[in-house]
Amino acid sequence: MNRTLEDLAVAFGECRLQTPTGRLFKPAAPVDLAHALGGRVAGRLLRDRLQSIIDFALSTPHLAASTAVGLLPIGDRSGFLCMRRAGAPTQVLAAVVTKRMETPVSVFFVDLLGSNGHAYGVRALEHPPVFIANRSPELLRHAFVLEGFTAWMRWAERHGVDPWPVLQREVAERWGRGDWDDLSNAARRRSLVRLSLAIAYVERPAAMPMPSCSKAPKAR
Repeated sequence: MNRTLEDLAVAFGECRLQTPTGRLFKPAAPVDLAHALGGRVAGRLLRDRLQSIIDFALSTPHLAASTAVGLLPIGDRSGFLCMRRAGAPTQVLAAVVTKRMETPVSVFFVDLLGSNGHAYGVRALEHPPVFIANRSPELLRHAFVLEGFTAWMRWAERHGVDPWPVLQREVAERWGRGDWDDLSNAARRRSLVRLSLAIAYVERPAAMPMPSCSKAPKAR
């Protein structure tokens, strides 16, 4: 007998985050949706019910989404937060129970990037994205995208990766300026992050097409 999304909820026992409007739970390990529900059921749910939240592309020129986050709703006040990476199955990272979906979704996004996904048993990004498509700005406001991106940069620094030269080079190539000589200066770093988002970030309805996540993006 096929399991349902409601059946799947019992695996999410650890309260990871709590906000004034709801709580976010995580499983002991990411849940492979197709393995848990069966490929046919999972495929139908993803096709018919998945609400795309945000997509990241890590390389040009094709801008194929390499990491994508979405919401599988269960009724009006609960759902599952999913992530998929290029060439990999969709994984369920968290379950949310809330009165207002936008608050825990935004907090989850910042928490996800602040640990580069490790808090949820995955790896979110390899390096700063060159393109970010916010599919659901009503759920994830620009301010939280900025906060999440900044949190990822801090995570990279703490783990021995210096993301600033990569971001500086990317901005210089796409904007034609590279006047951030002293990247040890916090104000210059904030300016660089904001400019990077100004170049790379767009808000668009989920109905507008973006390259498929089925194939890994080509390296530059």
